[in-house]
Amino acid sequence: MADKVKKNTGGAARYKSRVRKAYSDLKEMELKEPLAVGCGGELRELLFAKGHSSRVARHAIRWFVGRPKYLNAIVAGGPRYSVKGEQCGEIVEHEIEFAKKQILSKEKVKKESSNAKSSARKYVLS
Repeated sequence: MADKVKKNTGGAARYKSRVRKAYSDLKEMELKEPLAVGCGGELRELLFAKGHSSRVARHAIRWFVGRPKYLNAIVAGGPRYSVKGEQCGEIVEHEIEFAKKQILSKEKVKKESSNAKSSARKYVLS
């Protein structure tokens, strides 16, 4: 029975490739940042029109708004923009605080990751 179990090889890699393509399509749209709260539906529609699934679009959008550049735009404060580039709303204080926490969290993970890699290299080299 165990020999009938088929492994899904390459499925995750293909999915990541599709998310990268959708992310690339988002970057090509040259959207003004930060985006208005609630415009995710519009972004999903635009990505869907380019042939991406709703699930892939959601992940690409999450990746797009989690970038340090985007988070720093929120920390800087100021207006938010619609998908069409029109100003619609302002960034509020709790959004700035949340973005700061996200940045610190990402920096911490990155630092821990680089420390783990360097200690692994020391172990391999000794």
